Amino acid sequence: MLDAERFEHRPHSTLIEIHPPGDTAGQSFATQLLDKYQPSAVVFIEKTGPNAKGVHHSIMGTAKNPDETGHAFHLAEAAKTRGIVTIGVGDGGNEIGNGLIYDAARQIQPYGITCQCDCEDGVVTVTATDVLISASVSNWGAYGIAAQLAYELKNADYFQSEEMEDFMLRQCVAAGGTDGAYAAQVLYVDGTSARTQRALVAMLREIIENGFKTVHRGF
Repeated sequence: MLDAERFEHRPHSTLIEIHPPGDTAGQSFATQLLDKYQPSAVVFIEKTGPNAKGVHHSIMGTAKNPDETGHAFHLAEAAKTRGIVTIGVGDGGNEIGNGLIYDAARQIQPYGITCQCDCEDGVVTVTATDVLISASVSNWGAYGIAAQLAYELKNADYFQSEEMEDFMLRQCVAAGGTDGAYAAQVLYVDGTSARTQRALVAMLREIIENGFKTVHRGF
């Protein structure tokens, strides 16, 4: 992990800020992040938001402990008040951004109207974003954004390679990460194999690279 000073001089690197758990901490952290980085856009990838009764849920309709959950929806709300573009990526209706299609998501999601906890109000969040990207697997929606950015910036290396995708997945499993579908430390993402992840990345990267080419067919 890089510190802020080295991050400024290290290309192709990521600076990680740890979001604190709890509602009050989430409010102050949102303000701190926006003041510090002054972003043009904020992207939420599979981050849960509260339902109409303020409860965060898993995709299976169980409630999350609010004291152990990062209340990132405060960042979405704070960004909107500053005119900062917000983008939500999700696959289950309980993630930040799905408030944009609240009524439809409640009808589609199996636990959209009635969850499995005492609130009985469903898992769908009321937190909306300016743009919502729904994907079968949230990672894939995020990869679509990354691929588009790489194309717009005319550099395919801004998008990961198949080798990097495989490395990231293996590191997640080695660190204790479990697959969302199998609840086990396996090289899968929401029930889809590592081979599928590599294939998706290969396809997107080729689309990017082909977008840079100009071919004269001669007719």
